[in-house]
Amino acid sequence: MYCAVSATPSTSGKCFEVGWLRVGCAHWKPTTSPVLPVVQKPVCVHDNHALFFEYSGREYNMLNMTSSRSESFDVCQHVFCDGSTDISVQWCLFWVQAFFMSVLEEMPECIALSDNTCTALRHQASVINCDWKQRIVHDVCPFAKATTCVAGGGLAVVSSELQYQGLVYVTSVWSAVIVAVFLSLTCCMCMHAKPHVPGTVGSVFKCLRA
Repeated sequence: MYCAVSATPSTSGKCFEVGWLRVGCAHWKPTTSPVLPVVQKPVCVHDNHALFFEYSGREYNMLNMTSSRSESFDVCQHVFCDGSTDISVQWCLFWVQAFFMSVLEEMPECIALSDNTCTALRHQASVINCDWKQRIVHDVCPFAKATTCVAGGGLAVVSSELQYQGLVYVTSVWSAVIVAVFLSLTCCMCMHAKPHVPGTVGSVFKCLRA
């Protein structure tokens, strides 16, 4: 086994966290198509370029699960959908990529020895958080039976950009619009309340300083 380090720069320095809000923590933006895995932390990889983890007694190779439709389908069937084959392929690919990110974030970093070798036990992935699992099942296999999850804690989506896309959009984009409207209204109120010379930019700044 060897300690593999991606040439892709880490996004950890760009990750913005305030309580539950985590923006920029995702390793890539999940898509509805197969993609090559992006590993941005040093992890212990087998000599055959496999990176295994276990979830609920089954073994998965992380370096295949996002790039292969059949591997993605296997994850959806046994991790998300309790064996059901009635699966939305596009949503399956999307959530398997998010699942990959969460498992990777949970994995411990490896420390390379002098010859770049390393040793690591097979990672036992945590059970998925129930809130996240419910959303995944709703998208991927809405007719599947209830599956095992953890009410508190557990494996969760790695970024609020995925879990709270609408809220993050509102807070990051529309907040600027709200601020601009607020400043405009303040200027208008101030200009009507204070004597000034109409039509001059300087009168607005005088008004704001008053």
